[in-house]
Amino acid sequence: MIPNKEKKLRVDVISGNRIPANDLVLGYYAPLMMEGKPVVIISNEDVEKELMYWKNSAIMYVLGKDLSMNAVKQFMMRYWNFVQLPQLFYHDEGYFLMKFNSKQEREMVLMRWLYTIHNMPMIVKNWHPDFNIKRDMVRTIPIWVTLPNIPFYLWGPTSLGKIGISIGKLILTYEYTANKLGIKNPS
Repeated sequence: MIPNKEKKLRVDVISGNRIPANDLVLGYYAPLMMEGKPVVIISNEDVEKELMYWKNSAIMYVLGKDLSMNAVKQFMMRYWNFVQLPQLFYHDEGYFLMKFNSKQEREMVLMRWLYTIHNMPMIVKNWHPDFNIKRDMVRTIPIWVTLPNIPFYLWGPTSLGKIGISIGKLILTYEYTANKLGIKNPS
């Protein structure tokens, strides 16, 4: 027979899991009241230190896939070995914030060509203070497509246009295809 133990509240169970010394102690600021309601006024001086802390940061997300922290770290170690690896933070809205050691290192990563991970496009862009993933997320990106095994008689603009529109919105064709300058698969 199992003795009937007193049930503990969840807060009591996890209360010993935290080290209070690691917490951020917030100061007291007397609220400003207007028409009986509290009003918060945040000045430039209030946020200056935080803006400086994050100034060399970039946002990274993958279109169509959620990645683990480990997968992103493995990718960075393999492909970004030309910079010191940035600090990596995951936001619960599905993107990563990467804090680089310098603006130069961040720019070196941003200036590289399109990144992909698991054959999915990876978007890396500058962080800015008012970044909002719902508003700022790139939803479509241009891609270059090669159409293999298309017979020569279908290389005209009408035929290629009809074939291409089945994939997505067409932007342009490769110069060799457009001007019939060489024998390559249309792209």
